Amino acid sequence: MTLKKNWRRLETYVFPTLGNIPVADILPNVVIEMLEPLNKQGKGDTLKRIIRLINEILNYAVNYGLLPFNPCLNVNAVFNFGKNENNPTISPEELPALLHKIQNSKLSLFTRCLLRFQLLTMSRPAETSNAEWAEIDLDKKSG
Repeated sequence: MTLKKNWRRLETYVFPTLGNIPVADILPNVVIEMLEPLNKQGKGDTLKRIIRLINEILNYAVNYGLLPFNPCLNVNAVFNFGKNENNPTISPEELPALLHKIQNSKLSLFTRCLLRFQLLTMSRPAETSNAEWAEIDLDKKSG
């Protein structure tokens, strides 16, 4: 999954600008210019991931003698990623009210069940939505 997502990010954001440039000719100003639209759109998470991918590629080039150093090592210092905010939480005392709201909401039955499953298993949204029946053992009550 991550490999596909990373490849898609490269195809979408990196290859159109850097795809035909020899690795030795990739300069920080070109990368910064390429990423500025993402910065202006406030897509900090995508921006961080793309910078990480570019640095991994350039570090690989350094390790194999194609470059003497990674010229884009500090590109992330140019961008203001903003403050990371934690996901909202609720206290144990608030849980019954949340369950009641979920049950009585206009959400589809599937979504309501998915939310309850997440709460019961303490799983993340991506883990829950990608879970397969083969991963769930009803006899052992594990997943």
